Amino acid sequence: GSLRNLLLPGRHMSGRKRYASGDVMEKTVERRQKRMIKNRESAARSRARKQAYTHELENKVSRLEEENERLRREKAIAVKHPFPLKSYMYSKPKFVLQVEVEKFPCSWVNHGSSSQPRFTG
Repeated sequence: GSLRNLLLPGRHMSGRKRYASGDVMEKTVERRQKRMIKNRESAARSRARKQAYTHELENKVSRLEEENERLRREKAIAVKHPFPLKSYMYSKPKFVLQVEVEKFPCSWVNHGSSSQPRFTG
């Protein structure tokens, strides 16, 4: 029998072929249902990954906005007070200052009668 005879029951077939045809149809339906279930599970996993990624990005945006605001405040203070060295030195632990000094190899010097130190670098 041809494939057409197997898939279309009742067309020139004996009882045995009809049974085989029903078997094939059941297996086809079963495979389709399994595929649909797997696709649903895959889609659910994909949505969960997308949601987690979106959440991660939202957290990152929030942290960066906070950091940006902090840096803007620091910049505004630095523009108003270009030499806040004394208050800066007292507000930081000594080891933090040492690390920052090592990061930026430059020096502060007093030249003659000037009461303001000058930056050289």
